[in-house]
This record gives sequence, C-alpha cells and structure tokens, in this order.
Amino acid sequence: MRDSRQIGVAEGADIIQSIGVVLVCPGGGGAVSFSPPSVDFGVKLVNYSETKPISLINGSDCDIYYELLHHLKNGPPSVLPGEDLLSSWVPVKEKGEHELLVMDNPFGILPARSNLKSKITFQPNDHGKYNFQVLCNVARVDKNGERIMLPPDQLQLQNNNLIALSDAAVDGPDR
Repeated sequence: MRDSRQIGVAEGADIIQSIGVVLVCPGGGGAVSFSPPSVDFGVKLVNYSETKPISLINGSDCDIYYELLHHLKNGPPSVLPGEDLLSSWVPVKEKGEHELLVMDNPFGILPARSNLKSKITFQPNDHGKYNFQVLCNVARVDKNGERIMLPPDQLQLQNNNLIALSDAAVDGPDR
C-alpha cells in the first residue's frame, strides 16, 4: 500500500467515525501436569489394592476441563478378558470392583493456577509386571463454542509438534 499524499504533506485524512469493540470470551491454552510425574506401587499381592497421593497441577491462566485416560504399556496377557488395554486408551474410572487403576476426580474442571490433590489406586488381578501410561486429555472448543475432546492419537501428534517447535526455537533456524 502506498500513501496518496504528496511528499511534504504532513496531514492525514480526517477521522469521520470511530467505533470501539470490546470482545470478552473465555480463552487461553493450558496443560495439566502430574506431581509426582510417575508413581511406583512396587510389589503387590493379587487382588489387594494400594492407594497413593497424586496432584493435578494447572499452571495456566485459564480454567481447564480435563479427562484422564490410561492404557497398559505392558502387563500379563490375562489382565482383563474382553477389553484390550494394551492397544487402546480408556478413561480412568472413579470406582470399580474389577478395575486395575482407579482415581479420585478422573475428570472435571481444574481452576486456573490450582493444584488438585487426589488419590490413585492400583489393584492387580493377576501376577506380573504392570506398566501404565496416564494421559490428561484437555478439552478444546469448536466454532460453535461446544467443548470437544481430542482423540489420544491427535493429542500425541500435537504434543510431538509442540516439542519440535520448542526444539526449533531453542536450536535456532540454522542448525
């Protein structure tokens, strides 16, 4: 774009009308972290449970709707007949007799800059080594303002993109 005024003319066009718009809406980006980042239950007897404390931390400036998902990275093959925890992400349940992993407050709204103290309970139903991953799925808002949860595979892709972007910013454009 070019200015149509001649060189030396210092005055701009007169303002005929000015309109101010104030837009107020919830927004922001955030992430939930765990404290401690990993929990070791050690050796447990089959069908005996142990509960340990864990905290969900929202360090962002906005409230976050979250849902905890888990899957079994490795474990005995007869863990849960009919349900394949080894290949899919499953929502963490609040209660359950035959659940391997349950947690207080597995979903909800985590206020901005808050720390939610919770408990996680593990009850093995077979002998062997169990290794779980827990993922915190954070809600996004669609164009109509409705809350949507991203599938875990998209969350991991998004996380990989954020890691790549931060690596590029740290290393610089010319590696």
